[in-house]
Amino acid sequence: MEAPPAYIAIHDGPRPFIDETLIDRGLVAAGESGAAVPGIPVADTIKVVDDYSQVVDTPIRDTLRAVQTPQIFERELIARAHTEVSSDVTDDAMMVEMVGGKVAIFEGSTQNIKITTPEDLITAQQILSKRQPSGTSNEDQLRWGTGFDGHALKPGSVLRLGGIDIDFDHSLEGHSDGDVLLHAISSALLGAAKLGDLGTHFPSTSPEWSGIDSAVILESCLGMVRDSGWGVDYVDATIVAQRPRLGIYLERMVRRIAQILSTDTERINIKVTSTDHVGAIGQGKGIAAQAIATLRLLS
Repeated sequence: MEAPPAYIAIHDGPRPFIDETLIDRGLVAAGESGAAVPGIPVADTIKVVDDYSQVVDTPIRDTLRAVQTPQIFERELIARAHTEVSSDVTDDAMMVEMVGGKVAIFEGSTQNIKITTPEDLITAQQILSKRQPSGTSNEDQLRWGTGFDGHALKPGSVLRLGGIDIDFDHSLEGHSDGDVLLHAISSALLGAAKLGDLGTHFPSTSPEWSGIDSAVILESCLGMVRDSGWGVDYVDATIVAQRPRLGIYLERMVRRIAQILSTDTERINIKVTSTDHVGAIGQGKGIAAQAIATLRLLS
């Protein structure tokens, strides 16, 4: 059976930027005194106030430290403190002090912040950016690609758009099912992953793709993107159509596209607009779509 540890380190979960050097400094200090906590000098002047917010004392700033974690203790000492102290305390070191233990301060870290407010998250992001390996950044982990497609309308009873069927007196022309929205998203995914264009992978001259459900094309593009080491982070797309009215179908489209991409609906946004009767689309002769896809490097 292994011997119990000689020291116990207690750390706050909201402090994510702990590192080995901080722990090493703490172990050295705890080895000398039995208990040690990290601290950093206080930059601001501290005032002690009474119940009426009146200043009653101004401690000498040079003697003050803002205490952090991990706090490191001899195992038997901290165990005794937890056994004997039942009153409210602000940290484990205070318990050790109450049972007569001596607590040393070792050098803390200004990056060892405690995340408790939204503003702290901004600081944390800045720290993360500085800690990333040379040559990498958040931008290196993200890619963006755009896609566009448009087809003419032809007489028909069902319009295939956004992966769903819409009752309409016209359908979209195309070598596949003509789903311009799925084509635009597929093109955006390929572009973001630097995989060329739809025509290269799904040529309109190939009988293989004649009349195919465009969901199959989008799934194929997703597979290529993932094989290249990328995952879909977000998709935003706009349908350009004068007719039919498509607003009531957007939620269904979002759900279907999220299903095809194996993601949640919060990562998909679909909008619709018209050209106010300008051009062929404005005259109701066709429908187009444009999309932008954000990819994130898979870990």
